[in-house]
Amino acid sequence: MRKRVLFIVDGFQDNFFLSLRNLPKMKVAQLSDTNTHDIVNAHTLVFSEDAAKVFTEEPKEEEVAE
Repeated sequence: MRKRVLFIVDGFQDNFFLSLRNLPKMKVAQLSDTNTHDIVNAHTLVFSEDAAKVFTEEPKEEEVAE
């Protein structure tokens, strides 16, 4: 059984999307378009370096709702 892999990238990358779109059980998603279902449904998550930085950074004070 092949496991599902979700590649999460920060911005649109034409060559990367085109390279992986025909591989079975592989999905590429932009960080801004990633949803809970995609994350829970994947067996493996792979973040690009830029997406990992954005995902792990602390929110700025003006972004936090009081």
